Amino acid sequence: MFFGHEILNVEFTNEGKTNHGNIQEHRLQEHLEVEKFQPYRKKMASVYDDEDEEEYINFEVIDQFHEKFGPAVMHIKKQRVIGVGADGVEVFQHGRLCWLQISTKNKVYLFDILVLGARAFKNGLSMILENKHILKVIHDCRAVAGCLVSQFGVKLTNVFDTQVADVMSFLSETGGFLPDRVSTLQEVVSLHLKVPSSQLLSLQMKSQLTMEEREMWQKRPCPVPLLKVMALSVIHLQPLRLVLLDALMTDYVTLVDSYLNSSHFQPDELEHVSMDPYHLLLYTVVLKQTGKQFTHSLFDSLGECVGAAQRAQAV
Repeated sequence: MFFGHEILNVEFTNEGKTNHGNIQEHRLQEHLEVEKFQPYRKKMASVYDDEDEEEYINFEVIDQFHEKFGPAVMHIKKQRVIGVGADGVEVFQHGRLCWLQISTKNKVYLFDILVLGARAFKNGLSMILENKHILKVIHDCRAVAGCLVSQFGVKLTNVFDTQVADVMSFLSETGGFLPDRVSTLQEVVSLHLKVPSSQLLSLQMKSQLTMEEREMWQKRPCPVPLLKVMALSVIHLQPLRLVLLDALMTDYVTLVDSYLNSSHFQPDELEHVSMDPYHLLLYTVVLKQTGKQFTHSLFDSLGECVGAAQRAQAV
């Protein structure tokens, strides 16, 4: 047991020894049950193709360049969206990056940076992380970005940050208020994806590790439970992005609906429904404050507000 999860059915295939002391190289492939760890996936069926309807999400340790590294990089480079995570000792500019996790829809690659070193970035990872056509989904990209650029000269591009998106969603829902603090990955997954807290205990404990406890990311061979925790930390990122995007589009959808509701107007009446900033901004505010649909009376009230604002600007 580790972080509340039981680890089962793990197979190792020895491949001899590496040049890194007594670290014994192994091929590790395991999986996470979709039904257990991604219970929301059935509700997002439109996102996944028929071929994606698998029972498991496989994860694999990449700790050698021979055989494993090349195919992993080639598979990732074909993706349009990936999830990215990192673990190490004080992962920032002056810390030490030990692991880099990259997830696709049904696969998670755990790159052992402690073993592979900077060569991993020169041989393909930097091309992925700096690729403007591959969207990287990360929860709080600050530490990861700082570590990559300072230690390996890699500049992250095209990032969707789920922590920032969660703040923006809160801002929209509350009418402009900011949260007291930013949310952890576990909190955001629980809130937006409705994952049972029992399946997120490992993420909660991982976020609360002390600096001394983070030293365990340097242990080799890495304990299997830690590998599973790293995989769990990135499998939610892609679906989380989709849910947050929907939340961020709420105001936009509201305005589009107003256009649909105004479709019964006569052509001469539609001339008054312009797209100038005053109408657009004030209309959004009025909708939030009153919850009313677009009606003639609301349009008259809005017109008065716009007129007052324009007169004030003229003065």
